[in-house]
Amino acid sequence: MEELSWSDSPTPYYFYSKQDGSFENTKIFKGNYRISVEGPFVPLVQYDASGKVSVDHSVTTDIVGKKEINFTVEPFLNVTWVGEPVYDADSKTISVQVKLERGTSNPDFQQNITDVYLFVNALPYVGNNNYDSRYSFQLSFDGDAANAELGKTITLTTKSDTAIPGNRTYYLRVGARTDYGLKYYNYTDIKTIDIP
Repeated sequence: MEELSWSDSPTPYYFYSKQDGSFENTKIFKGNYRISVEGPFVPLVQYDASGKVSVDHSVTTDIVGKKEINFTVEPFLNVTWVGEPVYDADSKTISVQVKLERGTSNPDFQQNITDVYLFVNALPYVGNNNYDSRYSFQLSFDGDAANAELGKTITLTTKSDTAIPGNRTYYLRVGARTDYGLKYYNYTDIKTIDIP
């Protein structure tokens, strides 16, 4: 977010989205702003080799009170569940299955997949910044090895060296990312599993 009311070359003001992808900031002065979003999707603002803006899907608008702005984006990856999570009482692990597919047909943003991560948490907020490292599991790839997994079902299982405790609910989410920019994750929605 850049306030254009005071300068043609303002310092960007960054703030983060909520887990559902929505943004809210109640500490903004009224004025004219250029607004964009960054994440695991084709950038809304792109630059050519000389550093000049070649694509600009940012929004410039006046803000005076509450303002809703929506952006349509092309994710790098679509990560979807295949079936439901399964608890193995013998090994005390949880297994899930997902499928990865490209979210954009633009070859400039189809970098190699670097990893797929099963995030596990005892709280409903789960992702790369909210997870229990004792159970969560990361499957890493080198080079273009993961690209052969596109469109196939991938199975991920919680760490086998730490038993999942019973009598509680766990929240699960799978993220995958490519070797682009800041390497943000594209996610599934959140699923729960009740461990007896």
